[in-house]
Amino acid sequence: TLPTMKNLFPFCFLITAALISCDANTVYTKNDDNFPQFRWEKGRAVVFEPTIEDVSVPYDIMINFRHVNGFQYADMQIRVVRISPSGEETSKEFDFPVVDGKGDYLSECALDICDLETDFETGAKFEETGKYTYKISHLMPPDPLPNVMEVGLVVRKSGL
Repeated sequence: TLPTMKNLFPFCFLITAALISCDANTVYTKNDDNFPQFRWEKGRAVVFEPTIEDVSVPYDIMINFRHVNGFQYADMQIRVVRISPSGEETSKEFDFPVVDGKGDYLSECALDICDLETDFETGAKFEETGKYTYKISHLMPPDPLPNVMEVGLVVRKSGL
């Protein structure tokens, strides 16, 4: 027999609730697309300012990278500077792969646009509540770095 609307309602409600609850763990997501002619100047830091309200849970921090199909490098070398609400500054250099060992993009590509989300920190703890500043700059040899469309930051509650 075919399901009736009465039987479908609980199923649809559960699916909707599951989708909403997954998104509830994301506390910040923002992309910067200010890359004229798809070029990232070496001295230009991309700045993000997430607000952390709950320091009792760990967070996963991801970096989004949108590039043109044809990005020439196997990995992306960046520096991330984090400034706490009280002004404490930490810096970390980070390489993340863009291409696998076979030479294929790790990004999801649709036509000429490719998107890659990479873990930067997993299970990160914040010591204080308030607005943090993340400054992301590239450490790649060319200046400017070609074929960059967007860089983004995502902060999610970890393991929830």
